[in-house]
Amino acid sequence: MMNKSHTNKKYIREIETIVKEGLCLRCGTCVGICPNDAIILNEDYYPYCPDYEICNDCGLCLKVCPGIEVNLPEIVKQTFGEIDYDYYSNGFFTKPYIGKTIDENILEKASSGGVVTQLLDSLLNENIIQGAIVTTSCYDKPWKAEPILARKSDEILKSAQSKYSVSPVNSLLKELENLDGKIAYVGLPCHIHGLKKAISLKSKLKDKIYIIIGLLCSTNIEEISTKDMLWASKIKEQDVKKIEFRKGDWPGKTGVKVKNGTQKELHHLSHKEGAFVFLMRLYPCNRCLYCIDASSEFADISVGDPWIKDERGSYKYSGGWSLVIERTNKGKEVLSHIKSKNKLILKQIPENELFESNKTVLYNKKKINSIRLDRAKKRGKIVPNYHIKLPNFTTKDFINERFYALTLIFRKSRFFQRLIVKTLVSRLGLILIYLKRIIRKILNPNKKRKY
Repeated sequence: MMNKSHTNKKYIREIETIVKEGLCLRCGTCVGICPNDAIILNEDYYPYCPDYEICNDCGLCLKVCPGIEVNLPEIVKQTFGEIDYDYYSNGFFTKPYIGKTIDENILEKASSGGVVTQLLDSLLNENIIQGAIVTTSCYDKPWKAEPILARKSDEILKSAQSKYSVSPVNSLLKELENLDGKIAYVGLPCHIHGLKKAISLKSKLKDKIYIIIGLLCSTNIEEISTKDMLWASKIKEQDVKKIEFRKGDWPGKTGVKVKNGTQKELHHLSHKEGAFVFLMRLYPCNRCLYCIDASSEFADISVGDPWIKDERGSYKYSGGWSLVIERTNKGKEVLSHIKSKNKLILKQIPENELFESNKTVLYNKKKINSIRLDRAKKRGKIVPNYHIKLPNFTTKDFINERFYALTLIFRKSRFFQRLIVKTLVSRLGLILIYLKRIIRKILNPNKKRKY
């Protein structure tokens, strides 16, 4: 039976509904904003209220939640001022670059060019910032991500490289209230949406954050995906010491170091073809399927991988480069400063290369996810409100969305998730991936996608 104190807590009930409907991003913003510490996170990072008497029903948790609403026009104005904004592109930016650190130690540990780690390390060592909100791996559960407020160079270095798991980054916002100085903030699009909403309610947060660095994101995946890969590779969870999601030469593979010192790769081909492309269909976070921000559009600087191919179909910037998108004056200032200190190599690239790098993710997020959102809304489901008009869809877009939806069917079955992962990490999986390559080349020899 529901107690009376619970029924009187309108906003907590709304948060519980958001979780129940699969719209919670687990970004942690509700935890970071709560003045009474009434909301905490469970083992899977879902928010809940253990004692309803603590909650004063102020409503801040719901007001900052990006899972149910993101007023994009307001965030555009907050970030860039009064400008014309194309919601179905890479967002507003001033210059696109490829970049890399000159620090070999950072480059060795990074997913691509080590730009984010280099920026944070340089700003910290120059005392421009006094810390950085970043994501690292849990010590006792290396497949699980956790956010930290890094205050030392070695903590920042440990956060290098991608972590393919949910991280409640904004749960740390509360720690900024009593922090002397400023911090750098690193997050995914959803984290930044929550942060921007929090800043609109608490202006002091803006004064604490020196720069926002956003990561390009196609879809976040559940941590159980890595656990299933360990299972398929016959590695016991208790034997795992370290997991590197982007180990080795770019774009890397998922590698595991066990406690006896041996190392093993969890799949045959690279990160892009051998693991993540499949895992994001089998283990996507539910709310990610409604997200329409592919490139952290409201960061000062956005950083990702340069998936740019040349005329022969080979990656043009392989070998340790990052895609870097300069968006604001603050972003320009920081990039110019670190480059002037000879810590960073930056090379401007044509805008068409930026589109080339991000075109598939853009299409999936801007078109496929928009169709999915509209379809769910027409069925009477609760969906996020972005306060913008949906783009025009073609018949081909609707067909592509239906095919994409078919590939998501198996995520609802633990049996099929494990069966498919077991196949993918096997020699049979390797053959199937090569076969997929051949079929793709035959069917789409010169594939171009337009919006």
